[in-house]
Amino acid sequence: MTSWKSQSFVFIGHSGSGKSLQSHLLEEAVKKDEPEAEIVSFSVGSLFRARAEGANFFAQKIKNILMNGGLPPAWLAETLWIEKLANSIHSQDAIILSESMPRRLHEAEVFDDILRFLGRPRAIPIYLDIPKDESLRRLKERAERTSDKDPKAREALSAWFEREIPAILNYYDSRLISIDGVGEIEAIHERIMTHLSESGPLLKKK
Repeated sequence: MTSWKSQSFVFIGHSGSGKSLQSHLLEEAVKKDEPEAEIVSFSVGSLFRARAEGANFFAQKIKNILMNGGLPPAWLAETLWIEKLANSIHSQDAIILSESMPRRLHEAEVFDDILRFLGRPRAIPIYLDIPKDESLRRLKERAERTSDKDPKAREALSAWFEREIPAILNYYDSRLISIDGVGEIEAIHERIMTHLSESGPLLKKK
């Protein structure tokens, strides 16, 4: 059985690569191994949408960005997820799962700085690797978010990936766990679990 304590996982990939699904499956695997574990999981998109529900001018600005398929400013993203972590972590052993952060290089650097401040290991980055055309196909089929139905919005998300993500992948370098993100959901999850147990980020309990 795997020891998950004090580990922090971040999922990276094209929009539509399955980050949310795979983060959820990893969380379920953690709960199965350690039912009493403290788990802090979050989606930056959900944090944005929650703030956009407000009736003030600030909330309306966020809502307009989301409706047009845009990427909110970096300072706002960092403010929201840092606030989430600060209010949610209650012990050194807490397990952190981020399904949609980092989206920019600075976020990856800040997150590692925060983990260092907390006396925790560096983040374990999991990259779900899918081709651009597969990403666009999945986004076209996905109907949860209105912006995804707009071809221009889908292309904007793809352009964001090409602009921002390579620098993040380079930053993580040798600790990056690259997973083939094409295939059945459960098969992809098994690939992740195999890499985590065999590549060294997690320790085996005696």
